[in-house]
Amino acid sequence: MRNSLIIFLYKRSKKIYQNWYKSNSPWKVTISQLLEMDSKSIGYNLGVFLKKNDFKLEAKLENHDVFHIITGINTSVIGEISLQFFLLGNGKRSPYLIMVILIGLILYIDKAITFKSFYTKGKRATPFYQLDFEKLLDHSLDNFKLNYII
Repeated sequence: MRNSLIIFLYKRSKKIYQNWYKSNSPWKVTISQLLEMDSKSIGYNLGVFLKKNDFKLEAKLENHDVFHIITGINTSVIGEISLQFFLLGNGKRSPYLIMVILIGLILYIDKAITFKSFYTKGKRATPFYQLDFEKLLDHSLDNFKLNYII
């Protein structure tokens, strides 16, 4: 029931966030192009992640999937909420992030310890949430994780 409510709220709010809040331009890259990159690159690993999960690149929301591959956090409902806690710890602030955290904490208070651990991990990592990952697609994923202490 909780998962269904979160998924419903996500589907209702995503387009509003994407069209009204996000001002960045959509990336000019395809999944096929990502999969042609060096196998150790952020871009290639993003392509594998998208293909494996049967996802597409969401215009203006591309960084979100990069956050998943960088942090290793899965895309389950708990994983999505955990990712937002990680990003909060990393310094990101947005109305959408705050909304997900508040609703997630209310609905999943039993996961508060898990959420706190992801917040702490995000706090420990060097801030990266604000980077333009389209320009970093050819960079090594392992080196990025090492440099940003992830």
